Amino acid sequence: MKDKTILCVLILIYVSLFITFYPPFYTTRDESNFIRLAFFFREGKIFVTDSQYQLSFGRFEGAYYPYFIGQSIMLLPFTFLGWNAAFLLGMVLHIIASIIFYRIVVEKQKKSIFYIALFLFFPYFIYYSTTLFSDFSAGVLALLAFYFYLSKDRKQNILSGALFGFVCVVKYTNILIFIPFFVYTLLKNRKKLLYLLAGLLPFAAFILVYNTLIFGGLFESPHAGIEVLGTGESSVTAFSPANYLVYLPFIIFRLLIIYPLMFFAPFFYRKEGRWEILGAYLLFLLFFGARFQSGYGFGLGPATLTRYILPVMPLILLTYSDFVGRIIEKAKPIKKIFKPAAVLVSIVLIAGSLVILSGQHQYLSQQYDVSAKIHSSTLNNSLIIGERDIARYLMEPFGMRRYLETYTYIDFSEFIDNNTFIVHKKFPEGVATGFLLNFSKTTENLIAQMNVTLVEEEDYQPIEGLIKSRPFKLQIFKVD
Repeated sequence: MKDKTILCVLILIYVSLFITFYPPFYTTRDESNFIRLAFFFREGKIFVTDSQYQLSFGRFEGAYYPYFIGQSIMLLPFTFLGWNAAFLLGMVLHIIASIIFYRIVVEKQKKSIFYIALFLFFPYFIYYSTTLFSDFSAGVLALLAFYFYLSKDRKQNILSGALFGFVCVVKYTNILIFIPFFVYTLLKNRKKLLYLLAGLLPFAAFILVYNTLIFGGLFESPHAGIEVLGTGESSVTAFSPANYLVYLPFIIFRLLIIYPLMFFAPFFYRKEGRWEILGAYLLFLLFFGARFQSGYGFGLGPATLTRYILPVMPLILLTYSDFVGRIIEKAKPIKKIFKPAAVLVSIVLIAGSLVILSGQHQYLSQQYDVSAKIHSSTLNNSLIIGERDIARYLMEPFGMRRYLETYTYIDFSEFIDNNTFIVHKKFPEGVATGFLLNFSKTTENLIAQMNVTLVEEEDYQPIEGLIKSRPFKLQIFKVD
């Protein structure tokens, strides 16, 4: 079977799995922000001024804004098919990334088609392609930028710079990817650097103008002042070298086991772009290893730190294919059984993808059910008071709802009307800890202080496996 035919078959398998377990909902508040802003674009706005319509937006100078706009720009075309069509973006991007990976690894580097299976069914890509996190999108765009960077053609180098620029619009910290490319071409190929900058600088100018017009300063952003959950620190002040002792060992361990020894691959890469990839890899490890994280468990979920290095993960897999290939070439016993072993590993990866997507679908179905119950139990333009997590279940495409967070206000009397509800996720004793417990207790204290009537109550059982969730009881109270 020809390589292109195998590529098409592998992509077809991925698409079939994705459609079978199509995401019914999103995972976090961040993702609701991205969809919400995409719908705002259609109305010609990007922020709100009333705190009751803040939902998950960040506060800045008396108004409420999304954190970054690049992901929402990519989601915008899909919103015309319905809010849940937004999840097609992840699938489309992953297919594009796999084709680009094929062109680099199989066509240019003459490696086995097997490495496409390693990329296409990589567990993190399978999981995050079902989400709306900008980190995954950034990784695909960075791989595209690298592909055009390798070209000797001036126009393709300009396109590479433009993609690097848009990656920064998606998330400002993605400038870390471009810095090593800038330094290397400054030292080795200044002509290529000029082409890269020709593509990148318009996006840099856009970011600076956007920040100035919207936030009043070249480097102002609502993201810089966002409190890291439960810490009292902003996204900026939450960085500390002391965090390396906690997070770097965790990241390294993850990268050693997700694919055997993958952590070392960028250090041994010998193809074109080796120094640029290694530089981006190290910058991401050093930067995000120093940032406080609210969780770093061993599941696949977004609180497990790994998503912050997703923007360089496709480049890491590029180096890993070379790393594995060189090991196989030197180990003759392995070389003899490579083909049957490659088929077996591909089957295992596909089976693993089935498990991941099935678990993710089960978890997201539960989240969808929670959102549906909240909206069916409340009225149009109801005021919903609840802990921080409740905001992720609310969004204009589901129906207009106002929202105030229990952790933010002491006195809600000026907001309460005859269309007010309190929504609470009550966790069994010992299940919720840290900031989650604090948020829950704050809501329970508010319920105890008010005259309320319970209008809806539902028990949700824990979900086990790679995609985990805590057991909780959803309670919806009408404020009398």
